Amino acid sequence: MPPTDTEKQMFEEVKQNWAAIVQRGASMGVGDHKKLTPPQAARAIVAAFARHLTRPGLSFPDVQQEVALLRTFWAVAADEVPAFTPAVCRSEALWAALPWVVRRVANEPSTAAREVAADVLMMYGRMMHPVVMDGVDTYADVFVHCWVAGGLFDMLEEHSMQIMDFTNGPMALTLIFNTINICIPYLSTETRAELRAQLPRTGMVWKILQAGIASGANEDMARYKANSSGFFMPKGVPDPRNPMWRQGAWEMLATLGHKMRPSEDCARRGCDKPAGGLWCSAGACTGTRYCSRACMKA
Repeated sequence: MPPTDTEKQMFEEVKQNWAAIVQRGASMGVGDHKKLTPPQAARAIVAAFARHLTRPGLSFPDVQQEVALLRTFWAVAADEVPAFTPAVCRSEALWAALPWVVRRVANEPSTAAREVAADVLMMYGRMMHPVVMDGVDTYADVFVHCWVAGGLFDMLEEHSMQIMDFTNGPMALTLIFNTINICIPYLSTETRAELRAQLPRTGMVWKILQAGIASGANEDMARYKANSSGFFMPKGVPDPRNPMWRQGAWEMLATLGHKMRPSEDCARRGCDKPAGGLWCSAGACTGTRYCSRACMKA
């Protein structure tokens, strides 16, 4: 979501006082020889956000403020503190905290709660530029591991229908799945195994697809062409409200599942056996095979 007036003011205050904030965060309080290096200070700040976001009894206004402050720090640090990006990428605690925040607010009826959840999802989406554009070979493995270990896929599946109703929800999903797709060639054997264990997500693919169909976004060729031609706003910026994101979300997730679990493998998530020729009997499962009847029924 675009920054609110409060966030803009917060941004200016943080930017003006950034040096003092980092110095305070970097100091251990017992002399200059105990000052942390910039990377250590960045890790300390990110760890503090993770702790604050998961404090027991945290009220919604507190969650809202913490997310706004995290967005502000991210915006300032992108220009001011190069060490902040790797600290975010490598923080298992932060990427475990963000799904918790979405679960905390996704079912709240207020518009403000939906906006907070959308802002958190765009934290994932915004990782495409610093990770994929600036250092995919450096960051891909560690941040995909953190996303998977932090429970990203389970959170998305639990709340996929709510997310598809967010203004930029389909865009966030598309960016998340596409970022992981781009990173696959750079993953270690261990991280590939972790990612594979989370896929396929056939149920989530169908939920996202059905949400797109229900919206009538691309129901005929004329509308599809109109949406395609209007995808970019002035200055080449993609329109977060464009219905093409709805198609992109399920296509990217389906592609991700196929890459990590091709058709010759058992289609049940968590099974690493080859498919044994047992075809799913459901009409919507064309081409889906399992290793055994037990996996097909699971």
